[in-house]
Amino acid sequence: MLDRHPQLAVAPEGFFIMNLRRRFARGPWSHRRVEAFCRDLLLENRMRTWQLDIQDVRARLLARLNSSQGLDFRSACEAVYTSYAECTAGCSDVVCVGDKNPHYGLFADRLVRLFPGARFIHIVRDARDNVLSYKQVPFDLDDTAALAYRWARYNHELMEVAARHPASFLRIHYERLIADPEPTLSEVCAFLGVDFEPSMLSFFERAPQGFYGEGSAWFDKLGKPLDASQARKWASDMLPSEVRLVEAVAGEALHALGYERSSMRPGLSPIERARAGVGWGSVAAEKAIFGIVPARWRIWFINTYRSRTGRV
Repeated sequence: MLDRHPQLAVAPEGFFIMNLRRRFARGPWSHRRVEAFCRDLLLENRMRTWQLDIQDVRARLLARLNSSQGLDFRSACEAVYTSYAECTAGCSDVVCVGDKNPHYGLFADRLVRLFPGARFIHIVRDARDNVLSYKQVPFDLDDTAALAYRWARYNHELMEVAARHPASFLRIHYERLIADPEPTLSEVCAFLGVDFEPSMLSFFERAPQGFYGEGSAWFDKLGKPLDASQARKWASDMLPSEVRLVEAVAGEALHALGYERSSMRPGLSPIERARAGVGWGSVAAEKAIFGIVPARWRIWFINTYRSRTGRV
């Protein structure tokens, strides 16, 4: 929907900032480093869906390097976004470039420091529907307690960063967006400093082909109108025992984000706590892989995992 706005350009998923941060965030830039950055930028398979004009990216980096401002990691990333918006998306009057990545929920504190002028849109979905959705795909955890823990952890981290930087964050609810999109989109547009554009509501009429990989089944709804029935599916499709488990694990975050629980606050058995611990391990691994694993190994792992699960 945002990508339909003539002044907004939202790139496909691609984790290049976190992938390249450790290697390029420190130290002086040179022509040789520009070449290394351009090469490493395309190592992750998902970045190929951006269809970047790498020659244009290189020219922008070199122009900044040779200017009085100089080049650093932040401005290098900004050059990538600007090139995508102007050359790939064809936006001549772009105001904001968006980068939608769910994993950014764990790294919002680093992104705020790297891009102090950025705006963050935190989309919240009911944990019970979120868990139900993830259990229907083959590329993620398949345990209710683990998924509920991860939902809670992601949202807790985002709420903590938003509390420290309230002017930089806007929280919207998925359920409100699909039930009555215009007021929510108007709020988002005001937050981003652009006027509401009615064509955003007919996003499905021009859904990009291969936006997340050719033939990807996980994003087939991009070409369909919003479906308000996607809200509260858990009430009919989730077993009561599973509902209780999600609420036991994620109840505090559910309450903080305005969702009512269907039952009294239950406790967790030792086995259920251990299952939730799998979610803790998943989050810890996601954080560690971007903190200690070298970029090339990390990107190889991401590419391999995604190719085997059919996501790219």
